[in-house]
Amino acid sequence: MAQYLIKTCEQCTKFNARPTVRPEPGRYPLETKPGREIIIDYTDMIDLVRRYRYVLMCVDSYTGWPEACPTKKEDGKSVIKFLVNQYIPRHGFPGKIRSENGTYFKNQDLQQVEVMLGLKHSFGTVYHPQVERINQMVKSKLAKICAQTKLNYVDVLPLVLMSIRSSVNQSTGFTLHELQTGRAFPGPYSKLPLMRSDDQNLTSKVYFHELQGLVSVFSKQVKAQQESATKTALPEPEWVC
Repeated sequence: MAQYLIKTCEQCTKFNARPTVRPEPGRYPLETKPGREIIIDYTDMIDLVRRYRYVLMCVDSYTGWPEACPTKKEDGKSVIKFLVNQYIPRHGFPGKIRSENGTYFKNQDLQQVEVMLGLKHSFGTVYHPQVERINQMVKSKLAKICAQTKLNYVDVLPLVLMSIRSSVNQSTGFTLHELQTGRAFPGPYSKLPLMRSDDQNLTSKVYFHELQGLVSVFSKQVKAQQESATKTALPEPEWVC
C-alpha cells in the first residue's frame, strides 16, 4: 500500500531521489558520541529567496543530527556566523570539523576564528555519505513542501529539519532526536517517559543519570550498526514522502 501511494504521488514522483552510482565512502574513524565531529557543506538551491541562494548544511557524524541555515554566498563569513551564532550556542564546541577543500572553507578569516575558538578543521575530498544523504533529503522535502504549499524554501527549512530529526532511521532504529537528546521528540499530547512512570517526580540528579544511561545504550547500538555498515555496500536510497 505504501509503495503504491509513493508511486502514484505526484510530488514523490517528481522530487524523490533516484538511485545513482555512489563513490567509495571516505575512510576515517567512527565517532562514538554526539558533538565530537561535524561535517559541513554548502548546497546550491539555485532559486533566490530574499537574496538567499545557498544552504549551509551541518551534520553530526555520530547521530546524523542536521543543522542548516540559508546564506547569500558560499563564503567563510557565513560559516563563522553559523558556528558562533547558531551551532556553538546550541550544542557547544565540536571536537572536529570536516569539510571539502573549497576556498570558502579554507578562508583565512574562518581559520583565524577556528584557532581562537580552539576548533580543529580537517579537509579532504572524500565522500561523506552522512552529509550527502541529509542534503538529498533536505532538498527533496523542501521541493515537495514548497510545491504543495507555495511557500519558499527559507520559510520551510525549519519544518523540514524537524521532520528529519523526528523520523526513525531504518538503519539504527532510532530518531535523530533520540540519539541527540536521549528522549523521544515531543509530539502533540505525547508523554516524555524515561525509566519510570510520569507521576513520579525526578530530581535533576536522578534525571541526569537516567538520561546518561539511555544515551549509553543508544551509543552501543549505533556503534555496532556503524561498524557493520562499513563492511557492507551502501544501501539503496530511502524513499522520502
